[in-house]
Order: sequence, then structure tokens, then C-alpha cells
Amino acid sequence: MKLITNLFDHSKEYQELKKSVSQRISPILVHGTEINALKWMILKLSEEVKRDILVLFDDDFKAKTASEDSDTFSYLPSREMIWFDTFAHSNQLTHERVETLLKLKSENPTILFTAINNLAVKYPLYEQFKEKVLTVNMDSLLELSQIQKIFFEFGYERVEIVEAKGQYSIRGGIVDIFSTCYDNPIRMEFFGDEIDSIRSFDIETQKSIKKYEGIDIFPCREMLLEAQTVKNAVIKLSQAKANYKAQKRQRVETMIEHLKEGVISDDLDPYFSVLFDQADSLLAYQRDPIVFIISNNQCMMRIKQYIAEYARQFTDFLKRNEVIKEQYGRIFELEQIMLLLKQKTLVLDELLIKKVDQFEPEQIMKITSRELSKYFGKFEQVALEIKKWKLSGYHIVIAIGDSQRKQKFFELMQSYDIAIDQEANYERALSGQAILVAQNLSAGFYFDTFKAVVLTENELYGEGKKITRKRANTGKVIKAFSELSLGDYVVHENHGIGQYVGIEQMKMDLTRKDFLKIKYAQDDFLYIPVESSSMIQKYIGTDHDKLRLNRLGGTEWKKTKQRAQKSIEEMTDELIELYADRKAKRGYAFSRDNDWQREFENMFPYQETRDQLKCIEEIKRDMEVQLPMERLLCGDVGYGKTEVALRAAFKAVLDSKQVAILVPTTILAQQHFNNTVERFSKYPAKIEMLSRFRTKAEQAKIIENIRTGVVDVIIGTHRILSNDIQYKDLGLLIIDEEQRFGVKHKEKIKMIKENIDVLTLSATPIPRTLHMSMIGIRDMSVIEDPPEDRYPIQTYVVEFDEFLVREAIIREIERGGQVFFVHNRVADIDQVAYKINQLVPDAKVDFAHGQMNEHKLEKIMISFMNNEFNVLVCTTIIETGLDIANVNTIIINDGDRFGLSQLYQLRGRVGRSNRLAYCYIFYQVNKVLNEVAEKRLRAIKEFTELGAGFKIAMRDLEIRGAGNVLGTQQHGHMEAVGYDLFCKLLEESIMRKKGEIVSEMPQAKMDIAINAYIPETYIHNHQMKIEIYKKIAAIETRAQFDSVYEEIEDRFGTVSASVNNLMKIAFIKSMVEKMWIEEIAEDGTNFIMKFQVDAQINPLFIGQIVEFEPKNIQFYAGNPMIMKLKITNRLRKKEEQLTMLENFIEKIYSFYCEYSNME
Repeated sequence: MKLITNLFDHSKEYQELKKSVSQRISPILVHGTEINALKWMILKLSEEVKRDILVLFDDDFKAKTASEDSDTFSYLPSREMIWFDTFAHSNQLTHERVETLLKLKSENPTILFTAINNLAVKYPLYEQFKEKVLTVNMDSLLELSQIQKIFFEFGYERVEIVEAKGQYSIRGGIVDIFSTCYDNPIRMEFFGDEIDSIRSFDIETQKSIKKYEGIDIFPCREMLLEAQTVKNAVIKLSQAKANYKAQKRQRVETMIEHLKEGVISDDLDPYFSVLFDQADSLLAYQRDPIVFIISNNQCMMRIKQYIAEYARQFTDFLKRNEVIKEQYGRIFELEQIMLLLKQKTLVLDELLIKKVDQFEPEQIMKITSRELSKYFGKFEQVALEIKKWKLSGYHIVIAIGDSQRKQKFFELMQSYDIAIDQEANYERALSGQAILVAQNLSAGFYFDTFKAVVLTENELYGEGKKITRKRANTGKVIKAFSELSLGDYVVHENHGIGQYVGIEQMKMDLTRKDFLKIKYAQDDFLYIPVESSSMIQKYIGTDHDKLRLNRLGGTEWKKTKQRAQKSIEEMTDELIELYADRKAKRGYAFSRDNDWQREFENMFPYQETRDQLKCIEEIKRDMEVQLPMERLLCGDVGYGKTEVALRAAFKAVLDSKQVAILVPTTILAQQHFNNTVERFSKYPAKIEMLSRFRTKAEQAKIIENIRTGVVDVIIGTHRILSNDIQYKDLGLLIIDEEQRFGVKHKEKIKMIKENIDVLTLSATPIPRTLHMSMIGIRDMSVIEDPPEDRYPIQTYVVEFDEFLVREAIIREIERGGQVFFVHNRVADIDQVAYKINQLVPDAKVDFAHGQMNEHKLEKIMISFMNNEFNVLVCTTIIETGLDIANVNTIIINDGDRFGLSQLYQLRGRVGRSNRLAYCYIFYQVNKVLNEVAEKRLRAIKEFTELGAGFKIAMRDLEIRGAGNVLGTQQHGHMEAVGYDLFCKLLEESIMRKKGEIVSEMPQAKMDIAINAYIPETYIHNHQMKIEIYKKIAAIETRAQFDSVYEEIEDRFGTVSASVNNLMKIAFIKSMVEKMWIEEIAEDGTNFIMKFQVDAQINPLFIGQIVEFEPKNIQFYAGNPMIMKLKITNRLRKKEEQLTMLENFIEKIYSFYCEYSNME
């Protein structure tokens, strides 16, 4: 950003600082300026003296925020120091750290922002670290065993499918790796030890994206496991393991085995000083850096605290034999740090001149920047200031990131006769010149000593858009609960609920085929050819315990399905009637957006997601027409529904209409009230709340103000539905979580919403299929994009340990935060709260659960929101809606008892502020986990390791969403027939109501004697095999055939004959089913195709087949009709015969489509 750094050309103070640094005067004390100005000086200094710079802060948030204004700045997050063993934890911070350290290898000068405690931490030797890179290109010769060794040394974990950074997999000659510094994983295809191709691939689809000539693979962890290092560590740990307590000793023994076998272990970090005899400081990772210490005295206090806290924690673990004394050396002592620092060129920063802790300044300099006042959109005042500055010869830069805001500002200044330049290629501002640039900056600065001003949105509007650097989403949808695993319940449309037992290969004559084996009641089994695997869906419901297998050939399933169908028919009738009724009414058409609306939206401090913007557009479109809006807005917790709703509310208020926001609980009312007041604060709108927190007198006054129109927005529980409330001119009703209101209240809502616009919010996401099928009977807007994560939530899955609970709580309380402790058993929740109070006597603890008296529960929750106590022991009542920024640690007891979606939502209660948040998921020590819990823990492990910011395809959450949208009476039917079949029946019902034809396709039987299966040697992983079988079964067109073929070849190498045959059979099957052919068999000389009984066949279609194949085709009239295709003599091979059948069917299918369109 040359335009800003060049402002300092006019600064004597900067020139003096540059001169002193060049002469290596150290330490220099700089006072009188803030980091918002100082960081641009630092950038200029680095460019001019061509040296690396390290900028130290007393905490991570300050370092991160300061680093976000320029791409030249790098930010190093702090390393997590943990001593306990975890079943799983998130690695996102680890990878971010490594990527930043790798950037420091650049030949250009680097500028690193970080917290000072990173100086205490030990790092691998820099000389060793910088050499570590594996360059692979098309000329490389590499053996797979050699690659495995390097990947282990670099810290990569071997897995079946690569799903996150730091993983690799080997399937035959295909090596996949997700390396640091790349947005997508890389796939390398080997032929022996030669490389055939290098390409990146999509983590979601696993398909290739782009070809590369060569790539560099870097380590993904800081600790490098060289052969000698591992050898020494094994010896040391083997000698020391007797000093650990029994349980810990087992973990250490497992780790020793893993190290010997070359298997990466996640818990190596605490053993740094055992693994490495030598270490470097962070200072060694830059070339002779200039070190700036921002707020020096604060930083010195912080680093002393950090070292003391480290020693306290270590001593606690040492007393319990959880660690050995050799592990202590993960950090440097204060004396060592000071010694290293004093060898560098130091610039100490303090706002006011004072005695400097730990240092004696050689030179003291004053650099006085003044803080700019905020104008809060008062542009007349801004114009006057700019005019004054221009006349005084100031160099002025105005940075506005939002393009609409920038244009609006430019036009406003023109209207005040202020000349502003806005071409993009200016490198410096002249005296008396004001330049407007499109740039997102966190804050501006003002120097009167050399007449320079930088204005940003922060000063102009009182806040700026938070800068969100879009990181590629390096995760994939978690399929753990939607994939088919052994033992899962499945639903067959015709036979009902069975249990999936596995894939069974059968020999028939001389051929082999794979079948899915399904178990039914009374030990009956159903074998489904894999090409028909789309016939079954995994049973998805919430009540697995009550499931009973159906009987094959019984009537019970038929009745269940009919009941569900009848109920669905009634429901769709009702929905369509309501929709039509609503569309016949007249409502109020709101005005189009004006400047105030646009300004209000620009005031939103975060970057909107694409979905948020789409939903806002849809809602406004509805509001601007004369029909009364009734729209449902769905989106997960924290996805930004409130902001969308507030924009609609603001639009209504601008047209002098009243807005009512109806919420299910008093706590939520308080929360919505706080949010609304804050968002509307710069505008003359009157916001009020009606709830039990208001006295009788206050309530009476508010009701009177609603009647007279003084109140613009009223927020409240069902109290605002009472008969004594008369609105002067209600224009918009916003309902939060409608499904949580009772029947009586719903009736009242119906009466109120007669001719006004209604927006209903739902926190459970709804399935896309359902959303699509409801078009035309329910207006819906869906937010699927997760918001950009400010910080990943550090998640640990650990065996329960009181000591650890204590550690986690103390750690949070010490930084002034609060803690949720989730214990989902009401019976002993008070004892758990008492126990926590004993564990942490300094903590103020209270408990809450849903069976409490409502008033008492509210009182507890409100006092927790007001930070009157710091640990809340509670049941899952906090799962939805509660948003307390100061709670940044959540401890979940008995995590294996929760559904994945519940854990996901509970974890989302923290990490809503600018601090690193922690989530501890505990499971019971030495508990023998049942299969479901084991599976769940595995899924939790996956979801933990992938970290934050991933779209999680939560099927059980979606079911709740579907239930909320469709009403509770449908829930039972959804449980009875399974979620997927329910959605299919619903879709068909709606299609029928819209007048579309819904026909039951026959399932064709394919009796062709040819090998058609996936060999074990080609894909041995069961989950992957099922996934590919499902994809093959879904092939319907030539384009899909080619796409699936390419994907299989891409992911698993050359496609074997038996897989190709299977694909052809699936393709043929899908085409013949549409032509009403129910069976294809062969008799050695002919393929015999049998049509369905009473099949409607156009005679012209038959005529065209005969014309196309006059010699080899024969028709046998009757019911059913039969068609025979002669197998040509020269086609000896089975594969050739199958290709002949495929070509014939594809041709006649094109005839069939022609005649179908004519009809």
C-alpha cells in the first residue's frame, strides 16, 4: 500500500527512526503513537532497510487484528500447550502455524506479528526446518516406501480417504496428499517408481481439478521426525516409561510402537524436549530481525505470567506422574529470552513515556499521532474537516472497502464542493490533495507534525466491515452418518425396514457378481444386485431403539406406507390451500430501498455470506409487492438469520410501519432486544420489549405507546399476542422458532397475520430436497453458508478427568471468561455443580435445567448473561439460541451419549467473540462403549479433527428441520418409513397436486452371465466400495456414465473389466426401465427382453426398431411382449456382446424418447 507508506516521506520522526535502526542503536524507546499508525511505519522501514521485522504484542487478538491490513504482514497464532492425552483434537492452529513459519523462508524481507509468549516456546532448529521440502515433478524417480518415510518425517498421517490437511493415502499406484500451503489436496499417479501425472483434486467430490508439472511438499507439523531423532526418542522413552503412572505408561508404550512403525501420533507435542536435544527460538526464523515490542511493559508482564503458568501446570501434572521431569524443557526461561532479545535491534513502544521493564533505552523518540474522532455518518462535519485539512496542505488518504459506500461518499463530497481524486494508480498524495481508494483498513491515523491523515470506514461511520480473509474451505461434508455401514438399518421401498449385513459375492455358472445382503425378521435375507442399490436407503430417524425389522412378504409394511401416504396427501392439500388463500389477499407494498436502508446495511460490521445476501433479496422482493408475505427463513445457529430479519424490520420502520418480533422465551426476548437496540442505535427508532422483566407500570406505558404508534419495534414473548395490545399500524411480524409455540398461541398468530407481512425464522437447517419440492406451496429462504470463522474452536475429545475439568475452568476464569458445563441428567445436576465448586473454590457456580420453574430458570440465565457468576452447569437447554460472547469454554460431560448434531450445536455456543474458544468433550474412563457410542465417538473424532468452518451435513439435524417445517403430526410417519422415503412420497404428492405425472418405474432384472463387480484388489475399503456402487447404480445418461468412469479411473487407477461391465449393466438397466422392459436375459444366441404386462408401447417405436435392425431383431406379440436381439457370431467375448447390447439399447432409447415427446 505505497500510497499510505509514502506519507512518511514527509516525517522527520520516521527518518530519525530509520537512521537509528540502520546504525543499530538499540534499544530505542518510541512513545506517543499507536499501532494503527506505527504498523505502516514498520512496513515502510522493512521496504527501505531491507530487513525482517518481528512485531510482538501482549495477546493474540491484538497481533491478529493488526496483521489484517496488508498482505505483507504475517500472523503466527500461539501454540497450544497441553499435557493431557486426547482421543482427538483439532489441528487447524498447527497447520496455520506451520504455513506462517514456511512464509518466513521467503527471500524478500518478512514482517511477522505475534504474541510475545511465542518467544518462550522452543522450535526445531531453523537450518533443519528450512531444508525440509520434497520436490516432485514428472522426471522424479520415487519408490512408494521412500515416500512413506518422508511423509512420516514431515508429520503426515496415513488415512483411507484424504479429507483434511496433514493427511495422505496410498491406493495401488495412486498417492493423495493434502500438503500445507495448498488450497486443494494433490493426487500423484505412479507407474512403478516413475510419475505419470500430478494433479489437484476436490476434497468434496474427490475428482481431479488441475494438472501440475511439479509440486513442493512441505512439513505439516513443526516437529520433524528424522530417523535419528525417532531412534533416540524410542530409547529415552523406553528408559523413562517406568516413571509414568500405569494408564499413562500404556499410552507411552503405544506411542513408542507407533514411532517404530512410522505411524504419526497426535500427542507428540508434550515430548518435544525428549525428542530434540537442541532447539531454536522464533528469533532464529528471521534473518537478523528488527524487533518491535508493542506496549513493552504489558508484554513483559504477559511473558512472566506465561512462564509462571507453564511451571504451575507442569508441576501439577508431575505430581500425578502424568509427565516426567525431562519433558519440562518445551520453553525458554525469562533470562534466556532476554539474552536473545538484547542481541537484536530493539524498538520498544509505549504510549506514554515511563520506566521500561527489563531494558535501558539508548535513545528515546517521540512520534506523536493523534487519535481521529468518529463521525458516525455526519458527512457535513467530514466535509468541513477535509476542506480545512486541504487548505492547511495535508496529505489525505480515504480508504473505503465497500464499493457502494465509496461511490456514495464520493458523490456526497462532490455535493459539498470537496475535490477528491479516486484513480487507482496514485502512489503518493500531494500537499492539499485528498485521494479516495477502495481498501479495507481497520483504522486510520492523523499526524499534524508532517500533515498526514488516513480516514477509514471506522472513523467515517463509527465502524468498518471486519476484514475477513477468505480462506479456502479445506474440509469436506462429513458423511459418517449418511453412509451405509455394516449393521445399519435400511429401508427398501417394497419390503420395508431391514438390516444391512454386507456385500456378498456369488458365483453363478462361470461368472461372479456382488449383492447387498439385507436381513429381515425371522432371519430371512434379501439379496439385491449392486446395480440396483438405489432401491435401498439408509434408515434415518431419531428413534433407533424402537425399530423392528419387517417381515419379507408381510402386510405390515404396506399398511405403514399407506398411512404415511394418506397423511402426506392431507398435509399437501392443506398447504396448497393456505398458499392460494394467502396469494388472493391484498397487503401493503413497501417502498424500494432508499439511502438510509443502504447505509443501515453498510453498518453491519461483518462480511455477509452469499446466502445471507440472497435471502435478503428474496425477502425484500416479497415486501415490495402488494401480496402479504409469508416466508420461512431457515439456517443453522449463528448463520446470521437475525441480521437478515433486522434488515426487513428496518425496511418496515422506514415506511412508518410497526414491527413485532415474537420469540418463545424471555431470555431470547432480552437477547433480540439488545441486538436490535444496538443495530438501530444511530437511527431515531423507538425499540421496546414486553416481558416479565418489565414492571406493571412499564408494561402499561409500552402498551399505550404501541397503540399511539410511538413504538416502532416491539419485541416480546406470547405477551405481545394478548388482547390488550392494539397496534396503530402493524406492517411486519417476525416469528422466531414458531414450532416452540403452543396451539393456542399459534391460533392467535394466525389471526394477527391476516393481511400483514410475516417472516418466520427456524434454527434447524432443512434438507435441500425438501426445500426444492416445497417451491410453489411454501416460500422459503435458506442460509446454508457458514459464516467466516473468526477463530477455530480448539476441540479436545478426552477421557473424563476431574483434574482436567479444574484446569479448563481455571484457565477460562483467569482470562475473565465464563464456562458452560453440560451435564444432561437432571437427577444429579445439583451434585455435579457442588462437585465443581469443590474442585474450583474460586469459581461461582450455578445450575439450570428445563424442568425448573420458569421464573427461576430465567433469573439464573439472565444473571449468567450479566456475568454475575462464571460457571453454569446445565442440560442441553443452551443448545439453541443463547448467545453470550463472554462464554468461551464449553465442557460436555458423557459426550458419547450425544448425537453428532447436538455436539455440533453445543460447540457453536462458544467462539462467538475475538478469543480462542475451547470445547472439551469428555467420555467415561475405561467405559466399555457400545457399538453406537463407539461409532459416534469416531464421528466426533472426525468432526473434531476437521476443525471449524465446515458445512456439516447433519442428517439428524435435517430431520428435526423437516419436522419443524411440516408440523409434528408428520414426525411419526417420518419415523415409521424413514426420512428418505418420506421425502420421496412428499415430493410425489406435490408433483401430483401440481398436475405432473408420477409413474412407478419397474425394477428391471438383468440376467446376463458376465463378471460384474468391484474386485477387492481394486477397492478394498468397504465404505468407498459402497459409495462407488451407489454412484454406478445412479447412472442414467451417457454423460453420467462418462463422468462416473472418469472419477473411478481418477481415484483408483485403470478401470478393470468387471467394473466396466457393471457400469454398462447399470446404464442399460436405467434405460430399459424407462421403456417398460422388466427383464433382460440371454440364451447363448439371443438377448431376450421382456416388456411389462400391459405396457403402453407406440407401434411407430416398434417399426423404427425393426427398420434399424431388420436382420437381428424379432418381436413376439402377446402380453407381455417379448423382443429378441440376435448375438452376432463373430462376437466371441462376453465383453463385446455386452457392448453390442449397450449400443442397441442406447439407440432404441433415443427412438423411444422421440416418440414420448411427440405424444
